[in-house]
Amino acid sequence: MSTIGLCMIVKNEAKVILQCLASALPLVDYVLIVDTGSTDGTQDLIRGFLAQNNVQGAVIDEPWRDFAYNRSFALERLREVQTVDYAMIIDADDTLILDRDFEPAVFKSRMEHDLYDVE
Repeated sequence: MSTIGLCMIVKNEAKVILQCLASALPLVDYVLIVDTGSTDGTQDLIRGFLAQNNVQGAVIDEPWRDFAYNRSFALERLREVQTVDYAMIIDADDTLILDRDFEPAVFKSRMEHDLYDVE
């Protein structure tokens, strides 16, 4: 079965990050979040969520330079995780809504393409 790593860059997303992470939880096997300077407790919320839900992951501090640099930095760090086959990139204010009959394990067992676009 394929594995999915959630890859995000965040800054001061305490109001929305838990909803985002909870919505992605059924799909992801690893969470890598690059924080670009939060001062509102975002990092602690993420770490607490990962621990509470027994999800492997990391929160990495990296100062903001520009979107391209920080997104690329996050993806490079995720590529270093040997157990991740696919990267899922979403924003902290995104919420995944899965159909009731969607089965993450079945989906991940059938992943064979290089890219999937989610609507």
